[in-house]
Amino acid sequence: MLTGYITIDEFKESPYYCAFETCCNFSGDIDILISGYIDMATALVKNYLGYDLWVQQRKERFLGKDNHIYFTQYYPLQEVNFLFYRVKNRPSCTGDISYIITDPEKGVLESDCIFHSDYRYELNYNAGYTEIPHDIKVACFIIISQVSMQIDLGNIANPN
Repeated sequence: MLTGYITIDEFKESPYYCAFETCCNFSGDIDILISGYIDMATALVKNYLGYDLWVQQRKERFLGKDNHIYFTQYYPLQEVNFLFYRVKNRPSCTGDISYIITDPEKGVLESDCIFHSDYRYELNYNAGYTEIPHDIKVACFIIISQVSMQIDLGNIANPN
């Protein structure tokens, strides 16, 4: 399972690595250090966004709004596992709904029927990125560079 939004090699090949290497007075295994920074930068990005960008299974429940379109909370939309409805106050009245994904990048589903306001819907889908967008990777590079410049790694790694 992928966890970090960048790899050690991507960081080493970025223009930010030179500044990192210059300010980093570290005599240990640099890859272990970079790996820790990648985990930290990824955690900061996830915390800022409020969710993980990697593809994950998602579940949403919503009330219809008397239209044909629904925007998923997470995107890009990879696939829909199921979408069904339940009529309010009639729990035995349920059914599946046909739909098409009209704009996966924005998480847009469109149905040939109306999402009625007196129906409750349940949607199970997979959304997220299989490859992290470039701008997110750059944000991780910048976070690592900025944090590493503020910490004297030589004193942490070599206390003598």
